[in-house]
Amino acid sequence: MADQDAITPRRLPGIYTITNTMTGGVYVGSSHDVHRRWRAHRHQLKHGKHHSRRLQRAWNKLGEEHFVFAVMEAVPDLDLLLSREQHWIDTLEAFSRHKGYNMYPTPHGRRGAKASDELRAKLSALRKGKKKPPFSAEHRAMIADARRGTKATPEQRAQMSAMRKGKKRSGTALINIRAALVLRNKSPELREANRERLKRFPIARRTVADPRQTTMRL
Repeated sequence: MADQDAITPRRLPGIYTITNTMTGGVYVGSSHDVHRRWRAHRHQLKHGKHHSRRLQRAWNKLGEEHFVFAVMEAVPDLDLLLSREQHWIDTLEAFSRHKGYNMYPTPHGRRGAKASDELRAKLSALRKGKKKPPFSAEHRAMIADARRGTKATPEQRAQMSAMRKGKKRSGTALINIRAALVLRNKSPELREANRERLKRFPIARRTVADPRQTTMRL
C-alpha cells in the first residue's frame, strides 16, 4: 500500500475512506488531520483493536495489502466536517452491513459529545426485534462473582419494583421463587433435605418446611 503521508499539505482536514479492494466495502471517517488519523487506524487494525468489528475481521482475513486509504474531500471549515462525513456515509452506504464498515449510521462520539436524540432514535429502531445472544456459563459466573456481597440501594430496589409491576411470571420463574423461599433461613439439615425434594417436585414452602413430612403437594 502506498504511504499517503507524503501528500501535501501534511496536515489536511477532511473526509477519508478505507476501502476493501476485494469486496468494495468501505469505512468513512473525518478528521482534522486525515493522514495522522489513517496512521491511528492502521495501528489499531494491526494490533486487533479497531472499534469497527466488521473492518477488523476483514483486515484479519485479507491482510493490509487489500485495503486502500483515500482522501475523499478536503474540508478547511472544521464546522462542516461532520455534515460532510454524514454525506459520504450516506452516499457510499458505509453503514450498510453488506457494503460498509461504519458501526453507526451517523458521525458521533467525538470529543466526548453525547449522541443526539435523532441518533438515539435511529439506533433504537435498528435494535428493535433483535434478540441478545444468551450469556455463557462463564459469563454468568463472572456476573455473579461481581454482584456477590453487594446490596441494592433503595432507589435501585424501587426501580426494579417498578419494572416488574404488571409483568406475569412464567411457571418456571414461580418454581424458582418457591425454591428460594424454601431454602432461605433454614438450618443446614433442612436446606439439604429441601434441596433433594426440590430436585423432584415444584413444591410450596409450607409443604416442605419440615423434612419429616411425608406428604407433598404437586
